[in-house]
Amino acid sequence: MTDWNKLRELFDKNNMYEKVCNFPNYFEESIKISENSNLRVGGNIKEVTACGMGGSAISLELTRSMVVDKLLVPFTVVRDYFLPKHVNENSLVFISSYSGNTEETISCLQEAIRRGSKIIAVSSNGEVESICNKNNLFFVKIPKGLPPRAAFPYLFSPLFFSLIENNLITEKEKVLNEIYSTVNLLKSVLSSIRLETPEEDNESKRLAKALLESIPVIYGYGVMSSVALRFKQQVNENAKSFAIFNSFPELNHNEFEGVRFLNLVNPVLILLRNSQEPERVKRRIEITKKILNRFYNKVLELRGTGSTTIQEAFTLMLKLDMASVYLALLKGIDPSPTYNIDELKSELSYTQF
Repeated sequence: MTDWNKLRELFDKNNMYEKVCNFPNYFEESIKISENSNLRVGGNIKEVTACGMGGSAISLELTRSMVVDKLLVPFTVVRDYFLPKHVNENSLVFISSYSGNTEETISCLQEAIRRGSKIIAVSSNGEVESICNKNNLFFVKIPKGLPPRAAFPYLFSPLFFSLIENNLITEKEKVLNEIYSTVNLLKSVLSSIRLETPEEDNESKRLAKALLESIPVIYGYGVMSSVALRFKQQVNENAKSFAIFNSFPELNHNEFEGVRFLNLVNPVLILLRNSQEPERVKRRIEITKKILNRFYNKVLELRGTGSTTIQEAFTLMLKLDMASVYLALLKGIDPSPTYNIDELKSELSYTQF
């Protein structure tokens, strides 16, 4: 019998578990912050380019995938130092950097200023805030003191509401109602995955145990592709473990064949499912599952809770975030520190760009 409370006491020195438990509260607060911010930039917006890295970028991907069928303009996510050539004065450039000091994102911010783009930025402080104040740019300040990956809700809402406020998506009222209803649903789901919930009733604990001696291979379609990428990143940063991610239908044209002589240690395939999958995609996933059952030690299907794509995505993300923390505890690891990432940033900080 696993003593989960003892594991948390021994290894969760920086309280990542409690940060995950606060996900619904952070989300609720982030909505209020965004509603009270000035996000209407005006003018003729012909495309959106959203810039960020790591934990500050996954919110951009998830936003895009949630509203891709409702977007009225092209939407590009940039994880780099440089903006695409097409970005100009008719572009809305959204800058996402939780720390405010992400050098790749600052480079994009400075380039957007030079090109005369419309700019909205979000950070907790740092150089991004200073640059925005100096140039009188639209800026959303969010609470500091969290690892960027734990601050996901604070980074999600400003971009989402920027699209709403600038009339860049259709069915705005419908989408807003889905977002508001998701908060209470998240609180309900949280109660089922907390430490005090027994393993037999706790999906996150069971998933963590299934992955303890395994390398997870995580697949999703549409919005669940973004959730799959988020889970891969959480396994990397929280559990300090390797993980593989890919998306339907692209994976069926390459990686799908590469598993024939799979030599990973106890590979576990995780399929993130969505009730809104198109019939053709659903059929594709079912056939893929049948074939890959021959090569994987275990194939798991995971789903979120709720009746809409947004609800299913957020609730599944919460379950997976918690699973990554439980996996760290089972491995005897503090989920919070990211030593390799911090060392890289420290050495890079000596070099100006």
